[in-house]
Amino acid sequence: MFRTMLVALALASGCVSAPPDPPTAEEQERAFSAVWGGIYNASQYPRPLVHFDKPDCVDEYGNAGIQVSSGACLLGWNGQHDIHIYWTGEWSTSAFAHELFHAYIVDTTPAYLQSVIAGDPQHKDPRWYSIVHLQASAWGSADLFN
Repeated sequence: MFRTMLVALALASGCVSAPPDPPTAEEQERAFSAVWGGIYNASQYPRPLVHFDKPDCVDEYGNAGIQVSSGACLLGWNGQHDIHIYWTGEWSTSAFAHELFHAYIVDTTPAYLQSVIAGDPQHKDPRWYSIVHLQASAWGSADLFN
């Protein structure tokens, strides 16, 4: 309740701009095709359900986000195939590709390691390094989602 009031106050005072509308179904489809099917080559795996949430917290740096169960204010979180993302209005500044990669790790990790890795919340999987470079080059492409 207090955090909701804090976000409302920040929005009203102009400290944080009003959240943009979530992407349209067509925009979401293009993004999924580009990231899930293109960059991650993961079309053979079930697509995660993505929720584009409005902000309900402000972090210690004044950035809006969504509050997770630990109390942290983040741009997104992943419940394996149930992803929540604070929609910033831009694909390149949202946690969309990042949270999809957690789901990709769940899908591509052998079953006997699932309880150990569990989507790799600490970002220890060496594939993070290569995917950061793939994402950076993809986001730099003006026609990625067109």
